[in-house]
Amino acid sequence: MAAVERGIISFLVAVLAYFAYIENERLLVLVISREYKALNRLEEVIGDSKSKYTRVAVGVNANVDVIVSATKTFSKLGLQPSNKPQDHSEITSLQELEQCFAYYFERCAAAERFVSSKEVFEQIVQAATNVDGSQFDVGGNAALMGLKMLYSNPNSTVLLGGPVGKRLKSMLDGRIVIPKQLLQEEDEYHLILEYPRGESWGEKKSNCANRFIISHDKANGQMAALDNFFNSLESFQPELVVISGLHLLEGQTEEIRKTKLEDLRHHLRAIEEDTPIHLELASMTSPKLMEDIAYMIFPMVDSVGLNEQELAFLSSSLNGPGGKEELTQSPPEIGLMADILDWALNTFGRNTRYGGASSRLTRIHFHCLIYHVICVHEGYWGNALAATAAGSRAASRQACDKEDVSTSELELRTPEYFARSVQNWQLRRNLVKHDDANPVTQWTNNHLNFYFSAVLVCKKPKRTVGLGDCISATGLQQSKFL
Repeated sequence: MAAVERGIISFLVAVLAYFAYIENERLLVLVISREYKALNRLEEVIGDSKSKYTRVAVGVNANVDVIVSATKTFSKLGLQPSNKPQDHSEITSLQELEQCFAYYFERCAAAERFVSSKEVFEQIVQAATNVDGSQFDVGGNAALMGLKMLYSNPNSTVLLGGPVGKRLKSMLDGRIVIPKQLLQEEDEYHLILEYPRGESWGEKKSNCANRFIISHDKANGQMAALDNFFNSLESFQPELVVISGLHLLEGQTEEIRKTKLEDLRHHLRAIEEDTPIHLELASMTSPKLMEDIAYMIFPMVDSVGLNEQELAFLSSSLNGPGGKEELTQSPPEIGLMADILDWALNTFGRNTRYGGASSRLTRIHFHCLIYHVICVHEGYWGNALAATAAGSRAASRQACDKEDVSTSELELRTPEYFARSVQNWQLRRNLVKHDDANPVTQWTNNHLNFYFSAVLVCKKPKRTVGLGDCISATGLQQSKFL
């Protein structure tokens, strides 16, 4: 009888184990299939969309990035969090570095700051280069966007207009054209202090992967390549012009800033309207510089690319939508970001109150960790939904640092429901339900078309630097200028 009982028990255990295995497999399929369905839909939306531009000119910032662990670098410097996080417009000491980094680390937000002291910057770089795993890479928004443009279209030719030293030149693809006047002996270096999701620093812990960038950059900060870059365009004959690096003017005096922006306006005015111009923004702290860029440069370009910090700073600097607490939400509220895009294009865009008939601006590409939105004036840009989806796919690939990313390495973090506006009651009332099988959607408001795509977030990102440049470059290459 005991043997029979043991046999029955063994059988029941086997049955229970089988059903437990089946249930686990079923749950695993459900978890994976959520991202699998979303990725399949992105591929469908992108379809056979091809790169639109074969001759691209990018300027005016280029440098060498030193990419290193933030917490290991601080350990080398003997820096521990002081529990007094504070934002600084520029960094003059190690204490201010610690305070400023802590401020953005606990918000898990990207930031970039100028180190005004050459001695302090060299001290930080020396510590960073002694950290195991530190590496050198191509840096600067223009250089990074140029490389992405080149790799996304093998038939393309890219002109890079920025200060290029010997080390940087050796790292660039040989197909990139560099005007001889912009070659120099010494390189400019930027320090990329990275941290992964879950990284501990003292008692603080990050809830996402991100980076903090510092530099003591004279050539890029003074936009020294500006004139030579634009002088090269006549012989190069680009189909698309990309401008970046204006944020580095923060380290200059008010007089120099204004002079450089006026010079840039003069050069942009000479570019024919059938050649699209894109402006890529980066982290800033000066409301006056942001205001000058918005009023002086926005009307001279056709397209702008930015992330949540930059869009929020634009709005707060020029009294746009959203209060301080709303603008610092993480992740940023979809409806509020859409309202700011609406406000920006209806303030500085074509045929608007400030830009008037002379404004060229008709497109803004917004990107953050979990979603992207491209907002365009009707009738000026084609293929925008595919461009948004392509930017989303590029974000996943760049962060995971490989082309063929398994859905098990990705996750959707988009809210189950979201409003398309905070200010427009009709768009606010009719909520959008997130659909795993269709992570893209579009809507129209105030003669503007909005194209939304969720992002499949890389769970264990290997690269955070240059992510925004990759997204913007990919979206641009897929956007047809009408």
